[in-house]
Amino acid sequence: MSTRSNIGILNTDGTIDFIYCHFDGYVEGVGAILHEHYLDESKVRELIALGDISSLDVRVQPRGKGHSFSDREAGTTTAYGRDRGEPWENIQPCKTEPFEKPVAMHKQEYAYLFLLPTRSRVDGVGDRRWIFCAHDSIWHPLDEAL
Repeated sequence: MSTRSNIGILNTDGTIDFIYCHFDGYVEGVGAILHEHYLDESKVRELIALGDISSLDVRVQPRGKGHSFSDREAGTTTAYGRDRGEPWENIQPCKTEPFEKPVAMHKQEYAYLFLLPTRSRVDGVGDRRWIFCAHDSIWHPLDEAL
């Protein structure tokens, strides 16, 4: 059985780009990997650009040749399009309308949202952060849950 999740990024225009992740969507799985390895906006965008994924891992791109859905390289995210050849129109990232509530991406057991730094923050602590929601549909800081 899988624990499904969505992974998204809140854009400056208020839209959210997000993808589906099939396995290990719980906080100690996908949440921990995002918190530890996806703290850079460019890496989060690279992940989302893959489209829907089967499983998240510490790297977006494989290091060697031969990574596929049936022969996975350890430590590499497995994507439905790149690694299994699924049609792009079926697995491409989704986008919410501007200023639509983030709950729009919460159609799975868990949803994770990467927040860009705001110019109003002056404390210098955690200038980028992940939030998540589960069955209660309330958004929580990911770092506090881990």
